[in-house]
Amino acid sequence: MPLLDAIADRHLPPVPWRLAPQSESLALAATIIDRLFPAPTAPIPLTPEQVVAIRQSGSCQWCGGYHARACPRVKRLRWITNRAEPAEVEFWPDGEWSDAGIIWPEELTE
Repeated sequence: MPLLDAIADRHLPPVPWRLAPQSESLALAATIIDRLFPAPTAPIPLTPEQVVAIRQSGSCQWCGGYHARACPRVKRLRWITNRAEPAEVEFWPDGEWSDAGIIWPEELTE
């Protein structure tokens, strides 16, 4: 899927293993992992084809960005049976939700 590929290419997650060094071997393993899989310092540029695919997918109605999973801004949705729209939406307070994995419209340049 172009959208998933673009988000994965642009926002690579940091290495999930952050071990508390309990021995020299664990400390060495953590160093090797950090060197093999460094955290990205800047987003990777998108290709024009990825930009077109992302724009065609439509932006999120809750945050305005483009992402492959549920909106991280939404804390809770309450639905009523047989309705297409949620009855109630609860959002995380500003500063309490992560925008990692979101591509914002202003970042989409061809």
